[in-house]
Amino acid sequence: MILFTSRSKAARTAPLLIAAAVIVASCTFAPTRIPPQAPPRAPVQLPPRLPQAPTPPLSEDATATELAPLQSPQVEAQRLRGAPPLLPPGPGTTRAALLVPLSGKLAGLGTSMLRASQMALFDVGEPAFEVAPYDSLGTPEGAQRATRLALAEGAAVVLGPLLANSVRAVQPLATQAAVPVVAFSNDSRVAGGDVQIMGFVPDSEVQRIVGFAAENGASTFGVLAPKDGYGEAVVAAAKAAAAARGTKITAIQLYDPNTKDFAPVLRRLTATKGRAAAKAEPVPPAAAASPLPGSAAAAMPPAPLPFSALLIADGGARLRAIADALPAQGLSAQTVQLLGTGAWDEAGLGVAEALQGGWFAAAAPAFRAAFEDRYRAHFGELPPRLATLAYDATAVAALAARARAHGIAVADTLADPNGFLGRDGLFRFSPSGIAERRLAVLVVEKGGFRVVSPAALSFAGS
Repeated sequence: MILFTSRSKAARTAPLLIAAAVIVASCTFAPTRIPPQAPPRAPVQLPPRLPQAPTPPLSEDATATELAPLQSPQVEAQRLRGAPPLLPPGPGTTRAALLVPLSGKLAGLGTSMLRASQMALFDVGEPAFEVAPYDSLGTPEGAQRATRLALAEGAAVVLGPLLANSVRAVQPLATQAAVPVVAFSNDSRVAGGDVQIMGFVPDSEVQRIVGFAAENGASTFGVLAPKDGYGEAVVAAAKAAAAARGTKITAIQLYDPNTKDFAPVLRRLTATKGRAAAKAEPVPPAAAASPLPGSAAAAMPPAPLPFSALLIADGGARLRAIADALPAQGLSAQTVQLLGTGAWDEAGLGVAEALQGGWFAAAAPAFRAAFEDRYRAHFGELPPRLATLAYDATAVAALAARARAHGIAVADTLADPNGFLGRDGLFRFSPSGIAERRLAVLVVEKGGFRVVSPAALSFAGS
């Protein structure tokens, strides 16, 4: 078993930064939990890139100037599975178990998440905190075996696993041991009790983008989503968001996730009963007076569509296939305001001309940019989108370790209502165990994305 600690000289000198009105270096962490009724304070700032200082090494060689590259996923996984058990953590030391797939079809993603966790560990530089990685194999059975081993070896918090079925498999073990789990899943159905989920759940994204579109003139919404758990969650969130703002969902179309040809799907969506008699959405006075770039809702021309904004809840190859089919069905930036979820947050999306001008809600890119630059410098490639989850989870666990040394339970640190400012912006764990996030709204342009509505930097008023 490999054990990563922060006990190198380089790591001990890395200051932890806390955010107040501004970020101040070298201040101390106040080891007290802020109760919900207390006046709001600024969220804890997870460690940023340290200016004018070399990145501490991941190896024990303090003279190294670069992060030590990991072995291949296969070698790493064999080494983790075949190593002898770890000794219990020393007095006053908090051990976090990192459960990621280091073998199997998700080994590449798991290795990237392990690297991100290591980066956070050495940025934090908390001497009484260590991370022990375990190979979850990408399966429920593998995650369950890894959790049993991690708990037997003294883990005080479990970071991971990645997939919802794996989270379900480990939850009873963690509950029995009274050890919190910070999982990387985005399935809200596995959250609750001792399980917090770090994944990007659709509810926050849909609430943000529907609210923004309504503020800018959209009054009726269509929803296009896959017929699976994610799509159903998007539809439920869209209905709730529209109702809260006095707007309506007028068309919903779910499709088989294996769909290749989206022309029939879009025909069904736009052939909603009454379309022939539908009136064009009027241009809202406020939107007409101050339209945003790329806003179809702010200057909606007459169009016999049953909605003024269309939420497309998909990404990757399916989103591009949908984009290719949009123009033939009369769906364009001139006839409808296209909306997206965080699934749109992928490089190169702007090459799909039909999506240009579309809005989507996602983490503010500025928070992630420095992390991506560092990761690429150390490992020679851009990290996958989910790598930041492992970084932020590890940094939060390090803060919990510091508080635990003062008698504060890990679960109490995780429940801080003021939240944490990490590589994906501001987030906190709700009482139901779901990561609530403050999101930005971005517009798709040919050369990339541009922020049109920044993310809030506090949970004040919520």
